[in-house]
Amino acid sequence: MTAGGPPAVTVLIDKDDHPAWTAAAHTAHEPALGRLTIDPSPANGAPAALAHDLLYALGKRLPQGGETYGTWADSQRPAWDAVAAWILTHRIRHLIVCRTDRLTGARQKQLLALRERCGIHLTLLWHRPVTIALRTLLEQTPYHLIETLPQARAVLNHTEHSPDGTRNAGGGLGWNWPQR
Repeated sequence: MTAGGPPAVTVLIDKDDHPAWTAAAHTAHEPALGRLTIDPSPANGAPAALAHDLLYALGKRLPQGGETYGTWADSQRPAWDAVAAWILTHRIRHLIVCRTDRLTGARQKQLLALRERCGIHLTLLWHRPVTIALRTLLEQTPYHLIETLPQARAVLNHTEHSPDGTRNAGGGLGWNWPQR
């Protein structure tokens, strides 16, 4: 991450919800190149659900059974801490999130917090015209709006490299994730 903070958020405005935009986002998924695409599950309203979607996209699985399973599955702090750790470990520099317009405001804020914590480029695929909710979400965050598919494809396939190969280690144990 540069001294000036993480890259600006990029919002791809797919105002007609055309399948080509989602296909382009899925095609950009190349974890080995530092690009991760997620398409959140329909049950993403639970506090830790989006974190679990990210872990699955990274090829990570949650512990099976046992006494701690319920705590892990329902607790957002350990899940988001795990996501940050794996993003840094796998050197993910660009996170692409489909269907962002369907996430709750709390889930959207968790994505912004992850961007800050890990210093990643966050691209949000918004499948409707710009809304007040989107403007409110981004009012404290630098961002770019992209409204054409050719420009979107260029952004989606861009791989960012840090100049010195270092990564931001995040907020450590004192990090506060946005709550419900």
